[in-house]
Amino acid sequence: MTLVAVCPRCCTPLVDSMCPQCEPETEHFAYGHFDAVRTVQKRGRKPNFFRLLVGVVGGGLLGIFIGAYALLWLRGAEGDILGIARWLPESILPPAIHAADRN
Repeated sequence: MTLVAVCPRCCTPLVDSMCPQCEPETEHFAYGHFDAVRTVQKRGRKPNFFRLLVGVVGGGLLGIFIGAYALLWLRGAEGDILGIARWLPESILPPAIHAADRN
């Protein structure tokens, strides 16, 4: 009994590991030629210096403000190194600042 390799698509015997009926399709896949697939190049954006500058400066200022507000909650009145307690509404100030204002 002899075993013969057959094509998984059309079940015909393979000749030199290629199907005679599916040869054009198999050849493209065997050698990696994909003529039907087109690639689209990604359009790159030019870096915008102004946008970068605003992001860096704005992020730095926001970080300083958040850090000063955290110090205000952690250390109370002595942690108010930038004096932001006078600009902020009383509803968001910590209770230690309210007690310091009453005295």
